Amino acid sequence: MISLKDILAAPPLQDNVAGMEHIPQINIDTYSTLDSVTDHRLTWVKNWSDDIYHKLEQYHDLVVICNAPDAVLSNSNYYITVSNPKAVFFELLAYFFEKKPKREIADTAVVKTDRIGDNPSIGDYAVISEETIIGDNVTIGSHVRTIGRVEIGDNVVIQSGTVIGEASFGYYEGEDGHYHRVPQLGGVVIHNDVEIGANSTIDRGTMDDTVIGAHAKIGNLVHVAHNVQIGEDALLISSILFCGSSSVGAGSYIAPGSIIMNQKHVGDHALVGMGAMVIDDVKDGTVVAGVPAKYLRENK
Repeated sequence: MISLKDILAAPPLQDNVAGMEHIPQINIDTYSTLDSVTDHRLTWVKNWSDDIYHKLEQYHDLVVICNAPDAVLSNSNYYITVSNPKAVFFELLAYFFEKKPKREIADTAVVKTDRIGDNPSIGDYAVISEETIIGDNVTIGSHVRTIGRVEIGDNVVIQSGTVIGEASFGYYEGEDGHYHRVPQLGGVVIHNDVEIGANSTIDRGTMDDTVIGAHAKIGNLVHVAHNVQIGEDALLISSILFCGSSSVGAGSYIAPGSIIMNQKHVGDHALVGMGAMVIDDVKDGTVVAGVPAKYLRENK
């Protein structure tokens, strides 16, 4: 059981909630969505309404994170008003309920580098190249492989099965009439606080590096080809293909199944819709969708 006082004292709330005088004796034993709420739950409300309040009042000993404009009085529940209830709720879930991975290097991992920061976690059967540089608090899942020169910043999470630094698809036609591989001599730079999903591939650059900006989040089954540049805080959801030398600006959102053609740029804070094929540059702050992708509106 977790007491209401413990919740109010937790880091996500301790700077936002006033003194804890007259706090009721409420204990919660788990969390739930609004749809599946029952007694003794921590939950949250995205869009507040009287109907939602009346629904919640059918239960007791709830702790509800919400953005109600004023303090809400209740005989059986406790409502915590914050400006961003979604963020606070998930921070509380992480603080109280998320199981943290054991921080160790698995016996079955093959780690050839000695340039590893503090507090690493490397999973079973990972293979880490001798040229890899790993920052502090990095989590690398099982069966991850790094190849060649890969720089991984602090607090990076790389989920299982991902390959970083492999040679990308690139060929030129030689004088003999046959195709020959373009030498891939660059590396991969992953800045701080990046997360990369399972079974994704981040190819090394041809001469310049492939770069993933700080705080970018990459989903499962995403392919990032040579020389791609991903901006800070970009969200790349899943099953996306970034062709060689394409780029994505800061804070942009690329929906599942999209394709970004080689050498095309998606601007800052843009949104590319699900399954879109980007064959032209996308301007800052715009929404595009379709095949080929067309301008729809500003991204407000």
